[in-house]
Amino acid sequence: QEHEIRIALPPIIAKDVGMKTIDLITLRRDFHRAPELGFAENLTKARIAAILTELGLEVFEGVGVVGLLKQGSCNRAIGLRADMDALPIFETSTHDYVSQILAPCMPVVMMDI
Repeated sequence: QEHEIRIALPPIIAKDVGMKTIDLITLRRDFHRAPELGFAENLTKARIAAILTELGLEVFEGVGVVGLLKQGSCNRAIGLRADMDALPIFETSTHDYVSQILAPCMPVVMMDI
C-alpha cells in the first residue's frame, strides 16, 4: 500500500500562505492523468507556477518555471530541478490515476539536487 507523502513547508512560507504541507502524491497523480510532451507542458507549467506563486515565491517562466525564495541578504542558493515532460507512449496501466490522454503518457519524474 502506498503511503501518503507530504512535504512540510518552511515556516517562513507556511505562515504567509496558511499552508503547512503539500500532498505530493496527489499532485503527481494529477500530473500523470494529463501528461504533456516536452516543450508543450503548458498546463503543467501553469499549475506549477500557480503553486509557487501561492507559496509566496517570485516566479519566472520561460521554457520551464523557476521559483525564487529570498531570505536575508545572503547570496548563497540551493537549486532543485525536476523534469515535467511526458514520453510519447501508450499507457497500459490500470491504476486509478491512469493517463486521461490517449498518448502521450508516463510523465518523466526526475529530480536533481
